[in-house]
Amino acid sequence: MKKFNIGVDFLTIVLFLTLAVPVGAQTTGQATTLSAVSLQNQISNLLQQIQSLQAQLNSLQEGTELAPSEENIPSSGTLVKTISYSGPCINNLVREIRRGLGGTDVKILQTFLIQTGYLAPVSFDSGGFFGVPGFSSNVTGWFGPLTEKAVQNFQRDTGLFPNGILTFATIAKIKEISCSTNATQPQTPTQPQTQTPTPTPTSNTNSSPFVDIKANNSDGPVTLTSGQTLWFTWTNKNTNQCDLGAPFNSGVSGFGGSAGPIGPTHPFYPKEGSTTYSIKCFNTANPSQVATDSVTVNVSLPQIPIPYDPPSIPQIPIPNIPPSIQPAPTVDLKANGSDGPINVIAGSPVTLSWTSTGATGCSGSRVGSGTWGGSLPISGSRDSGSLTSNTTILISCPNSIGQVANDKVTINVTAPTLLPPPSIPQIPIPNNPPAIGPVTAPAPTVNLTYNGSHGPITITSGSSVNFNWSATNIYSCQIFRDGVLYNNSVYNSNGINTPSYSGTFFFGNVTAPTTTYTMTCAGPGGSASSSITVNVAATPQAQAPTISFISPSSATVGTTVFVYGSNFNQFTFVFLDGVAGQSLATTYVSPTTIKFVIPSNTSIGTHNLFVNEKGSSFPTGNSVILNVVTTPQPPGGGTELEDDQSPTEILRIESAVNGLASVLQALQNILNALGQ
Repeated sequence: MKKFNIGVDFLTIVLFLTLAVPVGAQTTGQATTLSAVSLQNQISNLLQQIQSLQAQLNSLQEGTELAPSEENIPSSGTLVKTISYSGPCINNLVREIRRGLGGTDVKILQTFLIQTGYLAPVSFDSGGFFGVPGFSSNVTGWFGPLTEKAVQNFQRDTGLFPNGILTFATIAKIKEISCSTNATQPQTPTQPQTQTPTPTPTSNTNSSPFVDIKANNSDGPVTLTSGQTLWFTWTNKNTNQCDLGAPFNSGVSGFGGSAGPIGPTHPFYPKEGSTTYSIKCFNTANPSQVATDSVTVNVSLPQIPIPYDPPSIPQIPIPNIPPSIQPAPTVDLKANGSDGPINVIAGSPVTLSWTSTGATGCSGSRVGSGTWGGSLPISGSRDSGSLTSNTTILISCPNSIGQVANDKVTINVTAPTLLPPPSIPQIPIPNNPPAIGPVTAPAPTVNLTYNGSHGPITITSGSSVNFNWSATNIYSCQIFRDGVLYNNSVYNSNGINTPSYSGTFFFGNVTAPTTTYTMTCAGPGGSASSSITVNVAATPQAQAPTISFISPSSATVGTTVFVYGSNFNQFTFVFLDGVAGQSLATTYVSPTTIKFVIPSNTSIGTHNLFVNEKGSSFPTGNSVILNVVTTPQPPGGGTELEDDQSPTEILRIESAVNGLASVLQALQNILNALGQ
C-alpha cells in the first residue's frame, strides 16, 4: 500500500508561487505591498493545513482505490470493473436527480459512490466548509460536477448510457448491487486497466467509531479576543460520515479535516461570550453506533491599546492577481433596501432584493418565519411572505469552480400594539362657573410626497419607490395600497398626541400599471389622509419597416435588387409572396436601403415583395411587385438602377428617396390631422 506524503511537495509549490509571482510583478511594474507580519501569519496557517492533510492521508492508507476516470474506462459500455459494496441496502432513491439539485437522497447517492470507489471521500475546496480553503467532505447533499462525473463513470462500468444523470435505470442498478446477498459482482475486464489508489471509505462494523474536534489545536475551552482568527480540525476512526450539529447543521468529512482561518466577518465566527461547536460521526454500515465530541470557544472584547509609535515594518511587494485566475463571486442581500437589521410589525411583508457577480446561480434559506428559500437567479427581488417572528434571511451564490459568496440580513419582528387614547381626568367645576365655549383638539395633518411631488408619478416597470411623509397632531398612522391595508402601524405613540413627526417607507418591484398609495393618520382631533398615484410606463412598440420602391422592378434570376424605404435595420428581411412564402438572404445597406439577389429557383412571373423583421409575425402593410423574366430588360426606363452603379450615385438616389419619404410622412400627418 502506497504511503501518501504531501508535506514537502505542497510546501515546494507554495514556495514556488511565493517566489515566482513577485518576479513577474517586477517586470510589469504593477506591485502592491504585503506586510511581513501578514505574510508570516499566512505561512503559519499553510503549515497547519499541511500537518492536518498529512494526518488525513496517512489515516486513509488502508483499502483505498481511485475512482474510475475517462482514461481507464472504455466507451463500449461493457462491464469492465469489479464493483464491491458492503453497506446497507439502498431502496429509497425514488426520483431522477441531475446536476444542480440537492437533498437527502443526494447524500445517500454520494455515500454509495464513495463506498464503491467512484467518488473521493474528501476534496480540496478553495471556499472550504467554513468559507476558507481546506479539505471538505464530498457528502454534501448537493449534486455538483464531482458527483456528476462519478455517476457517469459508474454508468460506464455497469453498461448504462453515461450521461451523468441518476436515471431510473441507474437507480435500479444501485439497488441491484446494494441489496444483493453478495454485494460483490465480479466481471471479467475486456482489457487490462491501470488505476492509482485514492482514499475510499471502509466499513468496519467490529470497531467503535471515534471523533475528536479541536479549536486552535486545543480541546477547549479556547479563549479569543474578538478579531482573532480561529482554526478547526477533527480526526476520526471507523467512520465515513460526520455532521456538525451546533450552532449550525451541515455535513463534514467523515475521514477527518480542517477549516480556517475563520475571521470575525465570517458568518460562523463565534459571538461574544461562549459558543459550543459539536460534531457527531458514524459509519453508514452501522449507523446505530455514533461518536460525538464538542469544543467551546469564548470570545471577549479586545482591550484598547495605548497609542505608541510602532517601528517601521519593511513592505514586501506582491503582484496583482493574474487575469487568468477567476475572481471570487460576490453577493449583496438587502431587506427593504437596507443591509439590516430592520424592524417590522408582525404580519408585514418585506421586499428582499439581491445582486451578485461572478456566480452561476444562487440559493436562499431562512432561520425563522416567511417563505424565502430555494433556487434563485443571480439577481432579483422577492417578497418575504408574512413574518411572525424574528427571522434571518440567508443567500449563497457559487461560481463554476466551487467558490461561494454568502450574505444575510436580520429582520426583527414586533407585535402590533394599537392602544386606545388615554382617558381624560374629570376636573370639578365650581358653582356658577363662567360660560366656556367648546374645547376641540387640533385636527391632524399628513403630507405624502415622492421626490417633493404629490403625484401622480410615472416609473419604469420593476422600479422601486421611496415615499417621504410628515404629519402633525397624531398618535398612529397606517399605509394602504389600492385601498387594501398594507402596514397597520407605520407609526404608533400608544395614544399620546405627537405634535409633529416624519419618516419614509419603501415599495420595491412595482409592475402594476397604476397603483395608489395612501397614508392615513389618526389623532385626538380626528383623522387625515394623503395619497400618491404611481403609473408604470408602457414599453414603446417598434415601428415596422416600409417599402417605397425597388430597382430594378423587372429582372432575371441572379439579379441584385435594391429596396428603398424606411425603418430598415440589420434584422430586416425580404419575403416573396407574403410572410408565409419565400424568405430571401438580405443585405443591410442603410436605414433606408437593403438589397437581395433573386434566387435561381424563383418562378417566372410577378411576385408580391414584402419586408419584415426577423422573427416577427406582422407584415408591413404595403408591398411592391417584382417581375421575374427569362431575359434581361433593355437599359433605361424609369427609376431602375444598375447593380454596378457607383457609391456616389447610389447615395444621391438614396438622399432623394429619403426626401420623398419625408414628404410622404408629412402628407400622412396632415391627413391624420384632418381625419381627427
